Amino acid sequence: DVAGEAKALSALAAVSRSQGRWDEAAALYEESITRSRQADDLHALAGTLHDGALIEYRRDRLEAAEAKLTEALRIFQALGDYLAQANVLNTLGVVLGSRVQGAETQGWYEAALAIFRDVGDQGGEARTLSNLAALAQDAGEWAAAEEQYQQALAILNELGHADAAAQVRHSL
Repeated sequence: DVAGEAKALSALAAVSRSQGRWDEAAALYEESITRSRQADDLHALAGTLHDGALIEYRRDRLEAAEAKLTEALRIFQALGDYLAQANVLNTLGVVLGSRVQGAETQGWYEAALAIFRDVGDQGGEARTLSNLAALAQDAGEWAAAEEQYQQALAILNELGHADAAAQVRHSL
């Protein structure tokens, strides 16, 4: 079963990633991507492309990360998976924010934020608000940064995510 092999390879890659074995994880993700294509399992393919992009980011291969994220986004858009689209958009902002214009990064974050709010994913909303706040802070837009951090903090406190709330408080 090729689809099952792809999922197993992706799981093995996640284990390698969690142990900081980036090259091994990258090779396993690539094999999983190949198998997902063979199985025509588009959802698994897009998810593995997203995960593989994170490895490329850790290996400082930003163009490869961007290519994987762009393909994952196109697939999730075609599948109509809005939550997955939001996650990819948020990751695009994180991964490529240092190499593109702030307005482009802000656009990705704002698109992700709209989706997270639309589907009611408060954790994703808080994470994206924090990312927008950091972007505003980097641009010297202190009032906007504080407002977005405060919004993120309120959500995280409501959800009971004490560790994440502490990180946001540290940024204030």
